[in-house]
Amino acid sequence: PICGSVLRTAAFDDVQRSSLEEALAGFRGTIRQVPPMFSALKVKGQRLYKLAMEGKEVPRDPREVEVHDLELLDFEPPHFTLRVRCGGGLYVRTLGHDIAQAVGTVGHVTSLRRTAVGDFK
Repeated sequence: PICGSVLRTAAFDDVQRSSLEEALAGFRGTIRQVPPMFSALKVKGQRLYKLAMEGKEVPRDPREVEVHDLELLDFEPPHFTLRVRCGGGLYVRTLGHDIAQAVGTVGHVTSLRRTAVGDFK
C-alpha cells in the first residue's frame, strides 16, 4: 500500500515508450543526483530525515553517482518497470522522480527490490 499525501498529479498521456527510452539514456553513466530529504545524510551535523520529519527542508548539493545499466522492462502507462544496476550512493526513488520529470510528468516508485549488493547476488 502507498502511504502519505499526494503532492501533485499530472497527465501521463503524452509519454510514449520512445520518449521514455530517450530520457533513460540521459540517466546512464555518471549522473548528478540531489539526495532526498528522507535520507541518513548529515547537513551541519543533523540527519536529513530528522529535519524532514520536523517539516524542514534544507538545500542539498548534488552528488555524482554511477548508473551502470538502466533498462526499461515493461511499459504499461502510467506504470513502467525498470532494472537499475548502479554504484553506491544512488537513491532509486529519487531516480524514479527525476525520470518522471524528464518526460514532463510526476511519479513515484511503487515497488523496489534489491537483487544484488556488491559480490552478493
